[in-house]
Amino acid sequence: MINMFIKSLKILKNNLLLIQPILIYMFFIMSLFSYFMGRNMTLPIKIILLTATILAFTAFLAGWLYSNKLAIADFDEEDSDEKIREKSISNLKKFFEGVGANFLRVFAAVIIVIIVGGGFCVAITGLCYKLFGTPQAFFDSIKMAEASSQAEKLNIMNAISKESMITFAKWVMVLLPSSITIQYFFSCYLASVMYEKRNIFYCFFKTIKTIILNILPFLLIIIVLQAIHIFINLISVLLGTNVLSFIIYIIMYLLYLNYSVILIFNFYNEKTKDNSDSRPELVG
Repeated sequence: MINMFIKSLKILKNNLLLIQPILIYMFFIMSLFSYFMGRNMTLPIKIILLTATILAFTAFLAGWLYSNKLAIADFDEEDSDEKIREKSISNLKKFFEGVGANFLRVFAAVIIVIIVGGGFCVAITGLCYKLFGTPQAFFDSIKMAEASSQAEKLNIMNAISKESMITFAKWVMVLLPSSITIQYFFSCYLASVMYEKRNIFYCFFKTIKTIILNILPFLLIIIVLQAIHIFINLISVLLGTNVLSFIIYIIMYLLYLNYSVILIFNFYNEKTKDNSDSRPELVG
């Protein structure tokens, strides 16, 4: 496992250009929502905006994940600096090739993620309501504190009942690990969609099987990536709120996202490499 973490880091180092598609996608989405923000939109406009967002996200994933798959497939520690640059540029140039080759599969997978993820959230939320009751009293107190003067905030916070805080804590203890686990499951599912040649339903169940058979390495990946995420957020807090700290945070977060994808793709590829369907197929 340690070798997998190190190898993924080296692949990221050799392919830093792959954060460019994330930047372009983020700029597009921010521009799109900035244009429509504050406008009185009709239902058809909202549907068009949602559809455009999903299609843009699908196109981005199809190309970006494909480029990452190629970066993993052609990684060689013996490559010279010149060869590394050539491969990195080549992998980035094949972004649109990946969009064309994988758009429909990724689109179908995104729909599966939305449906299954939504159902999972509803089920977990319903379970929490049944087991712990509602945390509404805690949220009402927080809202009152936010709308109050500085002098009143402390009194309101001190007045929150012990039962309300315990109920909120129970919700967090269930929702946080559940949401994190399902997030990485779907990341692994997208790896399966990119590597396997069979339909997306096969990929879904293949992902479940792969994770169950390798549950400890999978949990280790979650722990390490979450630790990195927490570290980045702590650095952001320590740097304060200014333009320079925001830029540093964005760069660190983009590198973290790219490393997460490479690591999870490496995990899936390594754990399923005996399966001929899981081998990456280079195009062009």
